[in-house]
Amino acid sequence: MFRDILNNVEGFGFLITFSLIFFFVLFILILFWVWKLDNGLADRMKNLPLEGDFTSITKDSI
Repeated sequence: MFRDILNNVEGFGFLITFSLIFFFVLFILILFWVWKLDNGLADRMKNLPLEGDFTSITKDSI
């Protein structure tokens, strides 16, 4: 059913091509950002869940 609908839509091939190119460009940009990421920032982000005072968390504050 969906295949018949999508095959009859004009310009659907362009949409598939655009989506694939957009995904790969975004993926490459994220890889480049991670590669150029400052080590200090990466260490801070890595330790974020472990920092802070979690003793004050109670059932009422959640």
